[in-house]
Amino acid sequence: MEASFEKLLTETDVNKKLSVPSAFLRHINGGQGGKAVEIVDDITGKTYQLMLQTRAGKYRKPVFQSKGWLKFVKDKGLQAGDTIYFWKDTMVGNDGVFRTRALFDFWSR
Repeated sequence: MEASFEKLLTETDVNKKLSVPSAFLRHINGGQGGKAVEIVDDITGKTYQLMLQTRAGKYRKPVFQSKGWLKFVKDKGLQAGDTIYFWKDTMVGNDGVFRTRALFDFWSR
């Protein structure tokens, strides 16, 4: 699957911003940050615009900034310990669209 990753969410991920694997960045805007990324929730079909930025300084790891990301977290009811999956939608006409699905343990809530 092209441009995919999964992540076990931390407290920082659900309260501030989502740290993204550096390899994922090459699939967006030619490897540059500062790009709005369209994310579609695979369950509800709702679309979110998330801003992908590259941190300044020595560790230039990309992150989804808080504005759109925290709305997504709230809408989905995500918590630390949940797992989120991202993958590029390769269907014709969906170029540049990424899909996401969040999985969490209903029994622990």
